[in-house]
Amino acid sequence: MALDINGQTLKPGAYGVGFVEGNKFLVMDLGAHDLFTTTGVHDAELKRPTPLQVLADTAPNRYRLYINRNYVVFFPAPGT
Repeated sequence: MALDINGQTLKPGAYGVGFVEGNKFLVMDLGAHDLFTTTGVHDAELKRPTPLQVLADTAPNRYRLYINRNYVVFFPAPGT
């Protein structure tokens, strides 16, 4: 099942992800080729951030992928 991350579609597979300067969320393939970059959100209110966690978003059927206090919202891509 593909995921929608801020309007970008990510098909099933193995990827490297992380946040870089300017709160940008970067997705790379295993060959270290950039697939896409999107803007993340900083959550100063998050209690007890961990290095990596998935929490429910405020909208139904959407989730937040957190890396420390930064996150992107994802959900199943339409049509998958």
